[in-house]
Amino acid sequence: GADAARMVLMVGLAVVAAAGLPIVLAPVLAALATAASTVTSPSVAASTARLVADDELQRASALRAAIGQGAVVAGPALGAVVLALADPAVAILLNAVTFAVSAAAVLAIGRHDAFAPRARAGSETPSFRAELVDGARALRETPAAVRLVGADVLCSGVYGLLTVLLVMIGGQAGAGDGSYGILLGGFGAGGLVGAAIISRVDAPATWRRTLTVALMLVAASVAALGQSTSIAQALVLAVLGGGGMIAGEVLSET
Repeated sequence: GADAARMVLMVGLAVVAAAGLPIVLAPVLAALATAASTVTSPSVAASTARLVADDELQRASALRAAIGQGAVVAGPALGAVVLALADPAVAILLNAVTFAVSAAAVLAIGRHDAFAPRARAGSETPSFRAELVDGARALRETPAAVRLVGADVLCSGVYGLLTVLLVMIGGQAGAGDGSYGILLGGFGAGGLVGAAIISRVDAPATWRRTLTVALMLVAASVAALGQSTSIAQALVLAVLGGGGMIAGEVLSET
């Protein structure tokens, strides 16, 4: 459903670009597409945990993160190629096609016992509200999990800020408009490296220490990124920050 909604919204965005409709429609449609995407990541994470054996969950989560970060690296490059050969409306329509492919891939999974609703007393199917209450109760009873979720939320907040600030940092470094894609790709490349490293951290005893180091790396690299004066320096910091973010995400979820 989320993929289908985003596909339709991307077609609408392409129409805005092609027909020269009021520019205010572009951020509105983009915001709606982002809202539709919010169910995807938690659904994939929850499905992975249900389908993969417990002792393979960290590697599976790392692989899932690596695929996402690989897309962050490849996406700007492919987008630049498309924009060099066609106008923005065509690029946005191709983006719509990717959501159609994603929807088809999800549908191809088919029914599976792992996706069956968890039965309650009296064989009642739990409501959405009941599931939320159960989740909140489980977190409240496990303070360590609350702190891990908090760390993950903070990393997501930092990433959200960077999607805007990277434009300004690129200008500060004197690299022009194209620097945004370069720096975003740097975060993606760092994420690939971080996912590869974290997939080899097997001992649960080292998780907390490794997570602390990863979050410190994010803090230091982002702080330094605001002071960078060249695109090369900013790119190195982006790689380090991306690696720390993905390591933190995978360890927190695991």
